[in-house]
Amino acid sequence: MNIFKRQLSSAVLLSLTLMVGGCEKPADLGRMQEETLALVKQHGKDVDLLQRRADALMARGRNVGSDAPGISDAGRILSEARSGIDQLRALVSSAPTTIGNAARTNNSDEVQRVSDDLVAKLKTGEVAARSNLAAVDNWLMSVENRPTTAAAPATPGNESPNPPVPPAPAAPETGSGSGAGSAAGSAPGSATGSGAATPK
Repeated sequence: MNIFKRQLSSAVLLSLTLMVGGCEKPADLGRMQEETLALVKQHGKDVDLLQRRADALMARGRNVGSDAPGISDAGRILSEARSGIDQLRALVSSAPTTIGNAARTNNSDEVQRVSDDLVAKLKTGEVAARSNLAAVDNWLMSVENRPTTAAAPATPGNESPNPPVPPAPAAPETGSGSGAGSAAGSAPGSATGSGAATPK
């Protein structure tokens, strides 16, 4: 009889343990999902900030000109940053599905592993994107603050509306010229007069 009672007590205790465990396990999994998704949501805000910063850098880059020194490398780094930001956004968008699939295994260790892996990828990607954006920002500041070597030539159509007037030519001198003209005019007249006179 005592043996039967002990077996019955053990069976009841085991049943209660399983029941309690079955009730706590979904609650624990739900809590883990909520905590992970809250972290992912915060990282989503950080990704939005990175996106706005990348867009602003691209707008500044359009104003430096295609002949700026180092523009090829800067463009490549900015492209890498934008690609990384796109990958981060994809991780944030798919996080509910990723964590939900892990929770369906009813394995808290699996949920924890997936959560840790997801958050680690977000942190690593954000660090890489920030580093690339900082490099492009530094390059832009160096190019924007470079001194100009020479003034740009005036473009057609931008000439001054009032060009300088050239000085008027000097007036010719009249004193010596009139004397020469008188001498030249009187000499032929004298010769003609003496030739026209008739001898007596």
